[in-house]
Amino acid sequence: MDRFATIEAFVRVVETGGFAAAARSLRLSPAMVSKHVATLEARLATRLLHRTTRRVSLTDAGQAFYDRARLVLRELDDAERLTTAFQARPEGLLRLTAPAAFASRLSPILSQFTEAYPGVRLDVLCDDKVIDLVENRLDLAIRMGRLPDSSLVARKIMPAPVIICAAPSYLAARGTPRKLEELGHHDCIAYTHQWAGEGWAFANADGTGEIVVRLANTPYRTNNAEIQRTLVLSGKGLAQLPCFIVEEDIAAGRLVPVLTDVPNLERWVHAVYPPGRQLPLTIRIFIDFLIEHLPRAATVGLPGAPSQRRQGRQRPG
Repeated sequence: MDRFATIEAFVRVVETGGFAAAARSLRLSPAMVSKHVATLEARLATRLLHRTTRRVSLTDAGQAFYDRARLVLRELDDAERLTTAFQARPEGLLRLTAPAAFASRLSPILSQFTEAYPGVRLDVLCDDKVIDLVENRLDLAIRMGRLPDSSLVARKIMPAPVIICAAPSYLAARGTPRKLEELGHHDCIAYTHQWAGEGWAFANADGTGEIVVRLANTPYRTNNAEIQRTLVLSGKGLAQLPCFIVEEDIAAGRLVPVLTDVPNLERWVHAVYPPGRQLPLTIRIFIDFLIEHLPRAATVGLPGAPSQRRQGRQRPG
C-alpha cells in the first residue's frame, strides 16, 4: 500500500477520534482506513492505537509516531503548494550546461531571461564534454551539431551551419584548396568529440546523404571550438567551425572561407533534457525564450553559408 496513504489514514484517525470519522474525511470506507492503519502497524512492528468499541487512543509509541507524522504530512502539503505555485510562474533553480564556445551567444540571453523571470535562479556549467544530465542532476543541456542516439528529448533552437576557413597567411604559404580531395595536403585543426570521427562531414551533391572526408594531417586536435578558432587565426591550418563563431573574423578579413561550393549538412544547436511525462514549466519557458531570442539568420552573407529561413518553433523530438 502507498506509504503516505497509510500515514495520512493514521493521522486522520487520531485527529478525528475514530475510524468512521476518518473514513468520511478521506472519502474511504472504514474498512479501508482500518486496513491502512493495520498495514502501518505491521510495517513498524508495534501497536500505535488502543481500540475499543467506543473510542481509540494512542499508545506511547503511537504518540511519538503521530508527533512526527503530522509534521511530515505538513511538509508534504507545503511542497505540493509550492509546486503548484511554480506552475503559475517559473521559480526556483534551473541547472544547465552548454559548450564553452556558445557562452558568448548564451550570456546576454541569460541576462534577459533573469530580468523577465526574477524568481528563477541559474546554475550554468560551460563545458565541451558531454555531461550525463541525470547523474549530475542537470535540468537541461545546450548541444551543438549532430546528437548521439540517446533517451534524451531534443528541441532545435538555432541553425548552426559550419564553414571551413583559414588565415590569409596560411593560404598564402600553402595555397587554397579547391576540392575536397585537396584537404589531404593541408594541415587541419581537428575537433575531437565523444561521437566525432577523424573527419569532416558534408552533404552529397543531391542532399540525400553525407560525405565524410578523413583528415590525413591533424597536427592540432582539441575538443574546444574556441581553441580551434585561436589556432586557425594564428595561421596553423584549416578548421571547420560553426559560422556563428567565425562570422566576425570573416567579415573583418582575419579569416577566409574555403571550399564554399561544397554543400553543407543541416546542423542545429539543440536543447536536450531527460524525458518525462510532463516538462517542468521553468524548462519549457526557458527553451521557448532561447528560440525567441537566439538569432535565426546569423550566417546570412557569409560565403558558402546557406541562407536561413526563419523557422517556427520545433516540437520536442
